[in-house]
Amino acid sequence: DWFYFNSKGEMEIGWKYINKTWYHLRENGVMDTGWRKINGDWYYFNNSGCMMTGWQNINGSWYHLRENGVMDIGWRELGGAWYHLNESGAMETGWKYINNEWYHFKDSGVMSRNWDYINKEWYYFDNNGVMKVNWEKINNLWYHFENSGVMNVGWKKINNNWYYFNQNGDMAINTNKDGWVIDYSGIAKLDEIPKKEEQKKPVEVKHEYNVPHYAYKDGDCLMDQKLTKKLNKKYGYGVYGNYSGKATDPFYAVYTQLVSGNMSLDQAKKELVGKYVEDGYQIKDIKMINMDIPLEEWAIYMDGSDYIEKHGGMQAFKAGKQYDCFSMWNHNGQDQRHFTRVAFLMDK
Repeated sequence: DWFYFNSKGEMEIGWKYINKTWYHLRENGVMDTGWRKINGDWYYFNNSGCMMTGWQNINGSWYHLRENGVMDIGWRELGGAWYHLNESGAMETGWKYINNEWYHFKDSGVMSRNWDYINKEWYYFDNNGVMKVNWEKINNLWYHFENSGVMNVGWKKINNNWYYFNQNGDMAINTNKDGWVIDYSGIAKLDEIPKKEEQKKPVEVKHEYNVPHYAYKDGDCLMDQKLTKKLNKKYGYGVYGNYSGKATDPFYAVYTQLVSGNMSLDQAKKELVGKYVEDGYQIKDIKMINMDIPLEEWAIYMDGSDYIEKHGGMQAFKAGKQYDCFSMWNHNGQDQRHFTRVAFLMDK
């Protein structure tokens, strides 16, 4: 152990400023080294007993010691950048949840502000370093961030409205995208009439249940939801689960080619007849439920498969017959709505 004696030979204790360096001597005169808590504050002394200041890497962690040697804890602004030191004084890095807010600190310990690219995702932080979520207007452009803070890109459904965010994350406005019209507020709606159909007049067609659908004379068929779907020259129209005029969610679509909306087995081949369509996007096959077929003139999915090799389209089709497909069927003399899709024989 090291001790310090003055010119009179007296042992010194406490703080001593020697050769422009501060030292601390305990009550028993022993010179302090390493970490030492003095009057409620932590200090660090090197092996020579010199009090350390500034940034110090100690046992693999970074600490900051003020000019008076006191170890920093909590928030600290240094050189225009903000840092956060935990309760042990170690500098924080990565994501930290502080006072009910998320912050991010780079490997250097600098708090993220404004835009930051982290693990291949973009995030935005305000000037206080708080990670932003939900809607945020930045430089007069609107952006949207997930609860995780990740910036949205591409299509996103928010509060039952669809929006499109460009590759830079800014919300698209006053434009068309993937057949949708995007207004000044950024809300996307299906085009009233697809561009290729603008010069064509739709023809109202009714089948045996007197449910109107709209088709074009050249075979194109416009959906009730203003969506035209094309698949190998087959077109789709939407059928509501409720025919009172109020749309249900979701709605169904079936591919058709004839003006009347009827589907011929010979024309169907292996094309998919019943598909599940939601918000203008064809997503996946609907899983049909098992049930008895009251009449052989009706066709229905029994196992959820897209088609079968022999008939194509729906099971139980009769060769050479035409069917009209929609989501209502008759059971025990009563029309059952909101049910699985069936096909009704049209040319009895």
